[in-house]
Amino acid sequence: MTALRKAVASFAVILILGNVSQAAAQERDREKVDLVGVVVDLRTGEAVTGAYVEVSPRDRETYTDRDGRFKIGGLQEGRYAIRVEQLGYESGTLRHELVVGGGPARIELVPDPVMLEEIEVINNRLARRRNSAPYSVRAFDATQLATSSAFDALDFVRMHLFTAPCPSFSFGNTCVRRRGRAVSPRVYVDDAPFLGGLDVLMSYPMSELYLIEVLDSGSQVRIYTKWFASRVAEGKARILPYYSF
Repeated sequence: MTALRKAVASFAVILILGNVSQAAAQERDREKVDLVGVVVDLRTGEAVTGAYVEVSPRDRETYTDRDGRFKIGGLQEGRYAIRVEQLGYESGTLRHELVVGGGPARIELVPDPVMLEEIEVINNRLARRRNSAPYSVRAFDATQLATSSAFDALDFVRMHLFTAPCPSFSFGNTCVRRRGRAVSPRVYVDDAPFLGGLDVLMSYPMSELYLIEVLDSGSQVRIYTKWFASRVAEGKARILPYYSF
């Protein structure tokens, strides 16, 4: 009889704990909230596209879409710091109280007019260089890069080129398929040639990229970082012609 009572009591405890655990899990699920917001230019009110958004203390990150909107799902209610960065603007931080049924976060970035004007000049210069090239050039701008699901430059290139394993380890691991065979393209980072083929692009996360150019169906791949773009805008670096290398 004693053993039976112990068994019944143990079963009851397990059942209660199971119910409590299930209730706690349901409660946690109910607390999950999506953080949504929009990033705009403080002076014009226009959307800031491709801005980097980081949320603390969870250290989650994303980018704004073409309408300046962003979304980070699966957060718990509470107070968060939202940090936003974009080339041509001062970094902005907003303390936001995230609650069920709450409104979206709105972050207004202070523009740097001089930097924005220089960035426009850079974009025009790059476009003219592509148009004057004697071969085809595909360009992927900062907005396309920021809104891509790729996690680094190599992953992005794989999404947009016909890649294949290299026939020799001396070419690296990833080659481009051109005219029926796998070839290792010439790779340039901020207009400087790099050895090692496409594999070097794994070192560049999407958050650092400003532009990717693919020349002559993949014979060349050029990436440009935000750091380089800012240096060009400040007059500390310059964009070189394709034929310089």
